[in-house]
Amino acid sequence: MTPDTPLPSWSDLPEPARRSYRVLAQKAAESATFDDFYAFTTLAERLAGLSYPDASHNTERTRGARAQYHLVKFLGSLETGDSE
Repeated sequence: MTPDTPLPSWSDLPEPARRSYRVLAQKAAESATFDDFYAFTTLAERLAGLSYPDASHNTERTRGARAQYHLVKFLGSLETGDSE
């Protein structure tokens, strides 16, 4: 997939991919801090002994995870009326 390739719609994603997104969104909503959420997203690497960037590092991966976390928190705040 290139940057110019449109992303598939939700209905075009296979069920395993949709389930993966749901799990990430649920974990982001349940996590009190970004560090908690990031620890969940890097669990497989930690268990396998692989390296991964620390949550405090400014990498494409941590920025993406931080965006996911804050987007879910923001949408949740809209749902509950807690938005700023």
